[in-house]
Amino acid sequence: MKTEKEKMLAGEVYSAIDPQLIEELTEVKEIIHDYNLLRPSEKQKAREILRGLLGHIADDEILIKHSSL
Repeated sequence: MKTEKEKMLAGEVYSAIDPQLIEELTEVKEIIHDYNLLRPSEKQKAREILRGLLGHIADDEILIKHSSL
């Protein structure tokens, strides 16, 4: 039997309240929170976080606009 994550990745109907999925979502939210708290001068740390989330990013300069509310 497939896990809920396997169903989700296969594009099948899945339960979004699965404990594994909730745990992974919480972990990603923590990482994104850390990214959003970076100072503009912390470009290398931002790249490291993005690489961790996305697996790969281009080596050229990335334009990331931080918006203020």
